[in-house]
Amino acid sequence: MGRPWKRIALDVVVGLTALLAAQQLRHLEEASPDPEGITLRPRWALVGALSSSGWGYASDVDFCGLRRSRLRRGVATVIWSALLYRLQPNDSSTTYSVAVGNGLGTLAYRFWFGVVRPRPGGTE
Repeated sequence: MGRPWKRIALDVVVGLTALLAAQQLRHLEEASPDPEGITLRPRWALVGALSSSGWGYASDVDFCGLRRSRLRRGVATVIWSALLYRLQPNDSSTTYSVAVGNGLGTLAYRFWFGVVRPRPGGTE
């Protein structure tokens, strides 16, 4: 069984983009006239990492047909995003922490399941 290099490359790009977007958010907040002082909140970074890792796993094993159906994937994305929006506080530090966690979680998951070990449920 070969490695899905296209999927690995895509997830690396997504993870790096999330990290760059988080850094851009931090720079924009610090440059504002009334900076809050964005800090990394480990709990919310962990939420972001677990969220992206869980999404990657659900996609890899094709949980409820997420990989096969764009409609299911879209509905699941909207529901998950709405849930996270309701649960997380509306401040820049939390948004920054979740974005950093998402980026790191995506990179770590795809490195472990894709480079080091075979993808779960993957046959391609």
